[in-house]
Amino acid sequence: MGSESVIENQYVVPQTVAAGELIACLSRGMSSEPDPSRSDRIRFHDTFDWRLHRAGSTLLREAGRYRLVDSGLGGNLAEAPTATGPWPRFAADF
Repeated sequence: MGSESVIENQYVVPQTVAAGELIACLSRGMSSEPDPSRSDRIRFHDTFDWRLHRAGSTLLREAGRYRLVDSGLGGNLAEAPTATGPWPRFAADF
C-alpha cells in the first residue's frame, strides 16, 4: 500500500458574499457540505529583499507558532513557538 497525500485548498471569501450565495454557487459545480464557521489569523514574514520567497520558502505565524514552510510542497521545514514581546524586526529577534 502506498501512502496518499492530501492537498487541501482554502480560500478567503469576502465578507460581502452571503453564505447561502456562496453555497449555491459552489453547489452548481460540485457537491459540498458546510463546516462550522471559523476565523484564523495568519501573518506572513519575509526579508526586505524577498529572500525567503526567492528560496521557495514561506515564514508564517499562526496559532502562537512560527512555521517555515516549503512553498512548493507545503511541508514544514522548521517550527518554533512565538516569543512574547514586541514584533520581530530582524532575524535575531526571532
